[in-house]
Parts: sequence; C-alpha cells; structure tokens
Amino acid sequence: MVVGDLSTYSETVVIGGGPGGYLAAIRLAQLGKEVTIVEKEWIGGVCLNYGCIPSKALIYAVNQYDQAKNMGHMGITCNNVKIDITKLQDWKNKSVLKLRDGIQDLFQKYNIKYIPGEAFFESSNKIKVVSENGTSWIEFDKAIIATGSRPRVLEGLEPDGKQVVTSRELVNLNFIPPELVIIGAGFICLEMSSLFAKLGTRVTIVARSILAKNVDRDVLSSIYEKMKELGIIVMENTTIDRVNRTKEGVTLYVKNTKTNEMSTVQTTHVAVVAGRIPNTNHLQLEKTRVKLDEHGFIRVNEQRKTHDPHLYALGDITGDPMLAHKAYKEGRVAAESIAGLPAAMDTKLIPVIIFSDPEIATVGLSEQECKEQGIEIKVGKFPFSALGRAVSVNKDRGFVKVIADKEGQLLGVHIVGPHATDLISEATLGMELGANLEDIALTVHPHPTFPEALMEAAEHALGRSIHIKK
Repeated sequence: MVVGDLSTYSETVVIGGGPGGYLAAIRLAQLGKEVTIVEKEWIGGVCLNYGCIPSKALIYAVNQYDQAKNMGHMGITCNNVKIDITKLQDWKNKSVLKLRDGIQDLFQKYNIKYIPGEAFFESSNKIKVVSENGTSWIEFDKAIIATGSRPRVLEGLEPDGKQVVTSRELVNLNFIPPELVIIGAGFICLEMSSLFAKLGTRVTIVARSILAKNVDRDVLSSIYEKMKELGIIVMENTTIDRVNRTKEGVTLYVKNTKTNEMSTVQTTHVAVVAGRIPNTNHLQLEKTRVKLDEHGFIRVNEQRKTHDPHLYALGDITGDPMLAHKAYKEGRVAAESIAGLPAAMDTKLIPVIIFSDPEIATVGLSEQECKEQGIEIKVGKFPFSALGRAVSVNKDRGFVKVIADKEGQLLGVHIVGPHATDLISEATLGMELGANLEDIALTVHPHPTFPEALMEAAEHALGRSIHIKK
C-alpha cells in the first residue's frame, strides 16, 4: 500500500475508493496522470466491504448449506449438517480482504498515492483532508467525486447495530436472529430474506410498494413461490405508523395502504433496507460550482462532468441505477475524458441483477415499459423446466423471456432462474451489437447448457420452438 506523502499538489484527485473511484484512479494512472485517491474508510467502498461481495459470499455459502439438507430425493443424505456463523463470517471476511489487498497492490504498481481520510472542498481546485494523522490540503487540476451513498434511516428505527440494523451491519452479524423483519422492497430485501430464512430465521417483509416494482410480475412469480416455501411472510403496500422498541424486541404498528387495515408485527430484530441517499451533504460542495438535483444527487453530463469545469462525479452520488458495474463504466469514462480521450456514457443497456432465490437478471425494456410506450412487441418465453441442463441438475424453476419489436429487433431480455446473473451478459452483448431474434436463434449454443434457454426463447418468439408448444 502506498500512503500519500500529504503533498500540496496532485494533478488529479479521486475522492472515494469504491468501484467507480478506484477504477477511475487506476485508469488515470494508466493514461499517465499523477493520481491521489482519498478514502475515509476502506478501499473498495460499500460494494466490496459491506455490499456486493460479502453478501454474495454469504448467499453462496448458505445456498450450499441449504442444498446439503435437501438432497434426499437425489439419493444423497447429509446428516447433522450445521452452520458455524463465526467461521462463515471469518471466511467471508477473508474473501473481502483478499480483494481489497489486490486493489491496494494495483495502487502500488501504478504509483497511486493513497490517503486514508475524509475530504472537504475548500474551492473548486483544493480540498482539505482530515485523517488520524492530522489535517492537510491538496490542490489539483481535476478531481473526481465518488463518495457513494448510505442507507436511508427511518424515524423510530435508527440503527443500533444489534436490534435494528441496516444492510451494512446485516452482512456482519455474528449470530442468527430468531426473527427478522426486513423493511424494504428492493434487491437487498429479496436477497437477504431468503438467506436468513434458510438459516432458520422467521422472516417478515414489510414493503411500502410491491416487491421489485420495476420488474415484470411474471418474473417475480417464481420469487413469491420460493418465499412461500421458505415461510417468508410478505406484507406489501404497507407503511409503518409507529414503532415501540424494548429490550425484548420491536413492535411495528403498520397499515395496509390499500385496505387501511391496521395490524402489529412483533420481532426480535429489524433490518432497514429502504433505499439509499447520496453522500454529498458533508463535502462542502457549496464552495464549488457543482449543482445538485432536488434529491441531493450531483448533476453530470455524459462525460460525468459536473457544472464545475474542475470536477467530475460518478457512481451512486449521480443517481440511479446505483450499481457497481454502472460505476465501473463511469469511472472509465471520467478518467478517459479527463485525459482528453473521446469517452461518454453512451449506453442505456445497464443490466440489473438480483441474487435472490431464484436469481433475477434483466436488461433493456420490460413488457410494461413497451406497453406504456405503445410499442408493438413479440414475446418469447422458455421455461427451465424444459431445458435439459436445468432438469439434470435439479434447477428447473424459472424461465428466459425475450422481448422484440414487430421486426424482431431485441428490446429486452428477462431471466429468472439458475445462473440468471451470468446468462444476462450474452443478452446484453447481443443487444449492444444490435442483434435480433434471428441472430440469437441461429447462433449454435452447446448442449446441454443453461444459455440454450436464450436461443430457445428466441425460437419461441419466432413461432418455431421445438421443445415447447407455441
């Protein structure tokens, strides 16, 4: 690890070491720029330390545990299958540390100055950095703001790290809660609810809206089925009227917004995962020319330039979708734009993935969006229950759905089922290259594999499917 020498000048500065920030720093260095990166906590940001990586490590491990307990129908019986939450957390933490160390090694190889500390703007080309070593100032030509976001806090449910937690603490629990109410309707809710239910926790979801409201309902049907099997109680269109917290637990007084019916939910633990807000309020951006929208997100153009000619911004602080792979792309664009290369965020095809059970992955337009836009479409759907590979490995829940216009041009692909988060990349590449239904259908896919389902769905949309009836 290269620790900054607290010099008073750096050609470029990156504020925030999350996915977009550290990628931007490395790309800037590759392009010959002198780079300093300032991070107040851990390199890798929320994604690596409290989000994407630790949650997926836990999901993978718990899925292995759950599978081992439920293979009797395959002739495999595993007796006394147990889970040691302390060892599980240790293994997860080692995975995180390995990746974090890898990033810091890259900083060293590219001579990137890393300063642990919190940055505050003094002007459009100067920041103050406060750290354990004291206070220093850095002047720069260009800076990239990549300070990410934080969990939204609800009144009466302020997190204490034990009884009431956010997604940040949820992945670090060293115990299995007997009961857990998850407040939210998004990706984290879908992922964490099944994870804890498989560990034996009695899980209840309280959501202001319907779950994953931007996803077509047929895609969510498999999720609802699995949640029911796991004993997860889902309370949609439900708001919290008031909260009572005691040492013994938490009581939520809730109201169904459709029926106005009031009820109570009692639990030992609560996880609040009801959205995130941008980390812009403590940066002293008022000392710059950066402009924010009404929600506190930084306004940027396609090069990730702000209204201040010295400053760029990327990642969660620029708004939805708050996804690491979007931040990666933005980091490359911002760095190359600073270096004078022709770079821009020129894609609308940002895939969305959810590591729920079963997995969900989507790219492009949904059926509902096509309907709202008045687009005449063709839809093809192929169930994993008819796919040889899926049936042979006992993972046959879900389907692949392709959406095309009347000429056959692909508009969207939606997958729910095994390996959906991996399969969506082929669909995204195809759409980026302008593929149509014929292109997908005529591409020979090896058998037996999961990607065959994409080909089969295209064949279905064309009215010539073999393995299911049109």
